Amino acid sequence: RDAAASASAAGRLRRNSTRLSWHNGTAAQQIPHSSELGNVLLAAGSASGATLDFTSTVITSTYDKYILELSNFLPATDNADLWVRLSQAASFLAGVADYNWFREQSVGAGLSENVDLSDAQVVVANANSNVAGETSHATIVFDSLTATAFHHFRWTAQWMTTTPLLAWNTGVGGLLSSTVAVDGIRVMYSTGNIASGEYALFGIRKTITT
Repeated sequence: RDAAASASAAGRLRRNSTRLSWHNGTAAQQIPHSSELGNVLLAAGSASGATLDFTSTVITSTYDKYILELSNFLPATDNADLWVRLSQAASFLAGVADYNWFREQSVGAGLSENVDLSDAQVVVANANSNVAGETSHATIVFDSLTATAFHHFRWTAQWMTTTPLLAWNTGVGGLLSSTVAVDGIRVMYSTGNIASGEYALFGIRKTITT
């Protein structure tokens, strides 16, 4: 979102190549682009290896929420599930009762609901094919990660199963341990490595900081 859209009747935002200028009629304030409202690209690139991790270098209280875009993800091992885990105090949680999740999905012509109220991860997409071209895509929105509140997130995903069939779902999940701020996001497969994929992580800021 363009920060200029956030200007009110009490003032006006102007942009140059490096900074925003806020003027309320009597005084001006300079605001770095890094402190603008809206989406800020924090990390982007290609994924491969055992895990894709975002740690406290990017997961901070600066942003109100995060959006993670995964594109063309492919597991190295066939029939692998796509997982998400979160970290607290620089440790990714993988206890058997750390997470709960719910998703509604369609595989081929069928529609089903899947739920786990006590799991070691959140399962975003299951039975992913590892055949070239049969890739997975997901958009995951993380709310209030650094707050001392329930750490939940939601997603939509589409992928090819091992059958192969086109599958899609929408789901919600989160940490059952909710009193410590989250400082990391991990994406991985249930077995084997991430063979390939692209990612982009955005932070969303609702309040201008200076």
